[in-house]
Amino acid sequence: MLREPTIRVALISLILTFTILSARIIAFIISNSLVVLADTFHSIFDIIAGIIAIYALKTARKPPDEEHTYGHGKAENLGALYEATSLILVCILIFYEAINRLFFKEISEVNYNLIVLSIVSTTLIIDIWRSYVLKKAAKRYSSQVLEGDSLHYLSDAAITASVLGTIIVGMIFFKGSSVVIFDSTVAFFIASYFIYSGIRLAKKSIEELLDRAPPGVIHEINAAIKEFNCIPLRVRARKSGSRLFIDSIVCIPKNLTASQAHELAEIIERKLRTRLNYKEIDMVIHMEPLLSLKEDEIKREIQKIVSDLGISAHNVMIEQSGEKYDVRLHAEIPAKLNLDEAHDKITILERKIREDIREVEKVIIHIEPYREIKQDITEIVKKILIQNPKISQKMSISSVLVSNIENKTYLDLICNFSKDMNIEEVHKLTASFESLLREILGDDIIITIHQEPV
Repeated sequence: MLREPTIRVALISLILTFTILSARIIAFIISNSLVVLADTFHSIFDIIAGIIAIYALKTARKPPDEEHTYGHGKAENLGALYEATSLILVCILIFYEAINRLFFKEISEVNYNLIVLSIVSTTLIIDIWRSYVLKKAAKRYSSQVLEGDSLHYLSDAAITASVLGTIIVGMIFFKGSSVVIFDSTVAFFIASYFIYSGIRLAKKSIEELLDRAPPGVIHEINAAIKEFNCIPLRVRARKSGSRLFIDSIVCIPKNLTASQAHELAEIIERKLRTRLNYKEIDMVIHMEPLLSLKEDEIKREIQKIVSDLGISAHNVMIEQSGEKYDVRLHAEIPAKLNLDEAHDKITILERKIREDIREVEKVIIHIEPYREIKQDITEIVKKILIQNPKISQKMSISSVLVSNIENKTYLDLICNFSKDMNIEEVHKLTASFESLLREILGDDIIITIHQEPV
């Protein structure tokens, strides 16, 4: 755990908070000052916030698993949201106390002296230094939790400065009323500023928890895709902790081969990594042939008809024949039905397509048994490896992840290759394996193969 620099920084900060708390308790015992006591309670609250920060950072660094396929980065956002909320609550209490002392309360006699002044001055210096270090670490490691800590300890420094000012005024003028007015007025404005800062941090955390795309990212992705005369059909981006996730469907010319499309996807990916200012980017780019507007409209209408009839379909292909269009597709029918029952369903589907889409002349449908997506695809992957020893001897699979999002099936594979194998051979094996998968699974499934050296 301590190998993670963000956790190490947060832990050192927490240890410092314990030291500061001890010093402020001593200062309160000597001075009997309520402002010092308030600062002491603030330190206790800081310790709780620091523990939350370390837990959030530790959780965020966990690798992805079957239940958290995007990792655990959102734990950082939750930690930052808690810290922002705590900052706002503490400042509201300071607000209340400032107004209370200005209008409703007389301060008790306090004993300001050089010892108290020295202790408070030392804690102020530590808070300012700590906030600066945390801010640098937050920027370096893109950590919202450390950013929240930095802001929190900067508010500590401002509040401690208010306490220090109160002590100095009290020592010079020996007038309790002057001390009260000075301390309460400064505290009032400081609290206002940090409530505003806390709201901004909370808003940023909530936006990332709701998967709002980071500012400018979608524009940069669209611009990069269009540079290669491609059309971005769908672009999505979300941030989880310090990692940016991107998935995009890109329309490319129909005459490109699978190898050319794959190469183009890699070029676009490299371009995006250069343009986007993120250290960690997880990117999936799926290429689809660019249909004419009419073909795209027909395909969408077919998908609607299929869905209304409760049938699953893939490999929907549309070809223009004169002024009309021919449609070919694979329809998935429950395996328990016999051929006669299945054919009746397909006949209804054929008739419905012709009736609803006047431009369609010919409909050819291939019948397949309905697949239990996750289980069946995993078995298909294993079967292909067994049947193709030339691939399985040089490649192994460490992870098979199947997901279904917005009626799209995604297959993400992590394949292991010898670290000494050259890139061209790795690419050929990957392309061959993907081609074999598509022969069985069809072109509608979005396949991403990540190569790992072993």
